Amino acid sequence: MIHALYLLSLVAACGGAPQETDSRAQLLGEAAPTEPLGAPSTHRDPPPYTPLPAPSAQTGEASALRAAGGYDQARAVALAVVEAVRDRDEATLNQLVSDPVGRVLPRLSGPTRSRDAVLRQILHSPRRQALGPDIELDALIDASRMTVTPLSRLPSQASLPSGLLGSDLMVRFPLAATGRQLLRYVLSWAVEGAIVVRPGSEPRVMAL
Repeated sequence: MIHALYLLSLVAACGGAPQETDSRAQLLGEAAPTEPLGAPSTHRDPPPYTPLPAPSAQTGEASALRAAGGYDQARAVALAVVEAVRDRDEATLNQLVSDPVGRVLPRLSGPTRSRDAVLRQILHSPRRQALGPDIELDALIDASRMTVTPLSRLPSQASLPSGLLGSDLMVRFPLAATGRQLLRYVLSWAVEGAIVVRPGSEPRVMAL
């Protein structure tokens, strides 16, 4: 009796009962019962993927972007000035030209001339009778060959005149045949035109 009890306790300890159940189920053609799988442990799982934020522009890249935008603005200001000179548009010139204003040709100088004096020459010169809105801009300048250069990069500019900054932009463009004839006495431009623009939220022509 004691021996039988000992055998029963040994079978139970070794999992004998489930084996018997499984064998009986196999004999009867029934699927063996399965224990539901528990959720896997997650305490060692890596955290879910989170995309990293896009890197911001580096200082050099941001400066390049700003410079590119300033170049486009300087070109637009130069074209607006030439059109305003042609059309005798005093309001636009008053808005764009700084006071005082410098001179570009024949030699770059700081802003020493009053805007009123410069505009009087542009708007009321007796030699500008042939200059008017009926003349196409392409007949005055070659805008396709316009160049923009910061004053700090001008090879011939050892030191900047007072009132000008290295970040100011020099815009240069060749004059067309009609422009060489008509702009010589209005802007003192003979072969090429040149304007210094200070870009920004309110761009200014610093030298003309």
